[in-house]
Amino acid sequence: MKTNLKRQIGVVLIVLLLAAQAALAAPAAARKAWLYNRGWFRAQAGSTWLEKNPIGMFRFQEVSRTASCVQLYDASRKMTVRLDGSTMYWRTAGQQHWNYLYHGRWADTNKLPLDQDRGGVERGRLAGPDGRKSFPHLGREYEVLGPATATYNCIAWSIGVTNRWVWPGEKIQDFDRLYGQNGYRRISSRDYSLQPGVDKIVLYGKQKPDGSWSATHGARQLKDGSWSSKLGQWPLVRHLDPDDLDGNSYGRPLAVYVRPHRA
Repeated sequence: MKTNLKRQIGVVLIVLLLAAQAALAAPAAARKAWLYNRGWFRAQAGSTWLEKNPIGMFRFQEVSRTASCVQLYDASRKMTVRLDGSTMYWRTAGQQHWNYLYHGRWADTNKLPLDQDRGGVERGRLAGPDGRKSFPHLGREYEVLGPATATYNCIAWSIGVTNRWVWPGEKIQDFDRLYGQNGYRRISSRDYSLQPGVDKIVLYGKQKPDGSWSATHGARQLKDGSWSSKLGQWPLVRHLDPDDLDGNSYGRPLAVYVRPHRA
């Protein structure tokens, strides 16, 4: 009996190990675009990758892929690069140590790289203590699209209004009505993917002590699949994913609203 029990436990452990490996392999296989400031790496046919930035275009071959990184080789420069979750490193033949080069991240192939050189003054404000406290996950991963202003807010921006402040209430139902008046409907899933012919808004919120939720922010999807947010009286920014704004100010994404695309 003890022997059979040990065998059963062994089989369960093997199944769990294989499941864990599969979970790690799936996102690794999906890594096809890595974005950094004004540049990108994108997978092409076969094992070919291209890098494009303001300096030019470079061709690489993929040499290895693990759960944590992808390594590419540029034969013309005899250089290997390693693309991690948030950092790119490089080294040439004969070098034992990796050299840091860029900060970036994996993203959908449709998304455009962020221009982190825009809006120097506004970026300085967001990089300060208040900005880091309010948006702890945003870091440097955003692009300034418009200046700080109190003329309009995030909800106004989400429905295309830039000349006044819009705030329908606190409850999700208040936003159901507002967005419904603008052609949107709330869907049952938090699907952030880019869908041709569909406009999307993500509503954020915080949970109150009584368990109910109060709305805090709205972000609008752009045509490349990235997201745009007017950060209160702070600037209008573009960020790659809704979860970038999780934190003290906005809580987390609560709901997604969709409508047929309007030009």
